[in-house]
Amino acid sequence: MVKRLQFGLIVGWLLLASMSRADTVDRPDFTSLKGANHYTLVKEGAGKPSQVVSGDLLLLDGEPNQKNALVLDRTASGLYRHIDLRWNMTIGTGGDSASCILLNTATAGLKGAPTTAIPWGEPKLKSTFAILFDIHNPPTTDPFNKDGNIYDRPQREIALYWDGVEIVRKLSPVEFRTGKPLTIQADLDFVCGGAELSLNVAGTDVYTHTFIPGMQPYESRAAFGGTTSAATTHLGIGKVAVTYHDRFGAPPLPRSVTAIDALPLDSKHSTQSNLVTFPDKTDSYGRIICTLTLDKPDSGPIDPWDRAAAIYLYDETGQKFEILRFITPYRRGYTWQMDVSDYRPLLRGKKKVEAWCVTYANGWKTSVRFDFYPGKTDRKAVRVVNLWSGTAEIGNPDKPVTTFFTPKTVTIDPKTDYAKLRFMVTGHGMSPNTDNAAEFMPSKRTVTIGGRSFENLLWKTDNYLNPCRPQGGTWKYDRAGWAPGDVVRPWEIDITGLIPAGQSGPMSYDVSPYLNTERGKTNPPTHWVESQLILYKKSR
Repeated sequence: MVKRLQFGLIVGWLLLASMSRADTVDRPDFTSLKGANHYTLVKEGAGKPSQVVSGDLLLLDGEPNQKNALVLDRTASGLYRHIDLRWNMTIGTGGDSASCILLNTATAGLKGAPTTAIPWGEPKLKSTFAILFDIHNPPTTDPFNKDGNIYDRPQREIALYWDGVEIVRKLSPVEFRTGKPLTIQADLDFVCGGAELSLNVAGTDVYTHTFIPGMQPYESRAAFGGTTSAATTHLGIGKVAVTYHDRFGAPPLPRSVTAIDALPLDSKHSTQSNLVTFPDKTDSYGRIICTLTLDKPDSGPIDPWDRAAAIYLYDETGQKFEILRFITPYRRGYTWQMDVSDYRPLLRGKKKVEAWCVTYANGWKTSVRFDFYPGKTDRKAVRVVNLWSGTAEIGNPDKPVTTFFTPKTVTIDPKTDYAKLRFMVTGHGMSPNTDNAAEFMPSKRTVTIGGRSFENLLWKTDNYLNPCRPQGGTWKYDRAGWAPGDVVRPWEIDITGLIPAGQSGPMSYDVSPYLNTERGKTNPPTHWVESQLILYKKSR
């Protein structure tokens, strides 16, 4: 049954750089049958259609195999820099999931039901952004199957999708399966080279300015839907408000530079490298995105094991800088996109780019591309300095880890406005090493600089939520800073002002005490380390 939608329309026009600005607010009202309808209720599954209960829309009522949705018509034509969504969601435990989708009008049309069925439980749609609230990820005890919840963690996950791909998934820090209305706030900002999403559930931040690489603006209309399987739940939607701010024109296309084009990393090729011509000047580019693709090799099946791997760049003196580290998936390929704008001073002119991975099987067909997005940024990296680099054995009194992490003197160049430390560290080696070190052992580390100490635990607990799933192998287990089938995220520390520009100061890196009493019985536990100092200046 279709209910009335009362749209409040607030339009203000300002002349700004030959572009117009308009604010449009969509507010559906489910309490009245009178007036024009500006939304559509879609029923695709079994069970009852959506119903109005106490002024809210009940999409799912606890029956199996339901698939119901609320789809708004387009009211904001063109492209907008900011899209804000507010709604109340009532959902309980059970299954399956609910989605908020900004449908692309180029494929979904301007009004009415979309021409194709929407996968509300896994909203993988081309050129489309979606937020998924997943309440069905049952625990498993099988270390090798496709199911990931090996530790029986709460089934309250929130995932972000763009262009048919799950970008990131988190265990919600707040319980939203309460069966009571909770306010959801999603703020989407299109920025240079992508978009940023902030998501708040019942007053708790879940995502804060989370960057989605390569996500470009598109004309959209909002939709809310839910689905059940044999596992069921109730889903209510109310107080919907979708606001479009700051209309603008399409951004310029990026300049793409292919560094490695479908070359094998396998038992015969542990490295692939090319001399690449980057732009001579990069000041006009606001962001640089690296796209890494692992594909099925021509020689046979994909490597069955997870392998440590990295992308390196060499400067004019031949010094090597790690710009991206990744762990290959078990028995599958994947594509990742990462912001590598910190390496702007190296990504100029002719540089050697190298992909490295040691494997004893067919490996992968590997591609690496850099996209330079025109636009503005608040700061630009001007220098990258390597710090500790290499493999440090831990737990061996005969080779103290302190001999690797010797104290350093850090110098901040004159006229530096910002400074950051970047630590890429992953633990390797396992039982019979004591405590299953270092792949499966948490390790505390402390960095001291400028009179301040910063602590961090080298331990990654969200591997079971990795978008690169399912895989073969034990991809779902917590590990020391890395996950099979994922890029490694660095530990970053803002040290701006701790050492004044033009001055130097001491820095230390300390690892929590550990003794390997099983030395010599297997490969020793190690931390693979690449660390850098990155200096910036304000963009002017």
